[in-house]
Amino acid sequence: MARGPVAHGWRDQTLTLTLGRIKTLIGRRFRKTHSSSAVAEMLHRHGFSTQVPARAAIERDEGAVTGWVKDAWPPRGSTAAALGGRTVFEDEAGFSVPPPTSRTWSKRGPTTVIRVRGCSRGRVSVAALCCCRALSR
Repeated sequence: MARGPVAHGWRDQTLTLTLGRIKTLIGRRFRKTHSSSAVAEMLHRHGFSTQVPARAAIERDEGAVTGWVKDAWPPRGSTAAALGGRTVFEDEAGFSVPPPTSRTWSKRGPTTVIRVRGCSRGRVSVAALCCCRALSR
């Protein structure tokens, strides 16, 4: 089960190991049939629980993010306040319809992470600005 659904013949990792799939795996591997409640009870006894997996973009590069924060992030107390200027915060975001995720069975502890692609059919782009002026004391 730790290898995920793809290792057991299902095509997509985003389709998680549901109770029905685990029943099918038990049937294939041990040639035994059990009710859904019996399978759930066995999984609980062996330290598994149902979880809603977190999503992480396949394209994300943790090393690049860490390097950018270290090298490009502006230092605290930048020159805008010292010069009497204004600080403008700008943010843009793109929202997309995420792929469906159902509950999956995994060992108790860290949440399962499903790697998904960032593309989908439904998209919305949003941009916002916030302008702040430093107050003098």
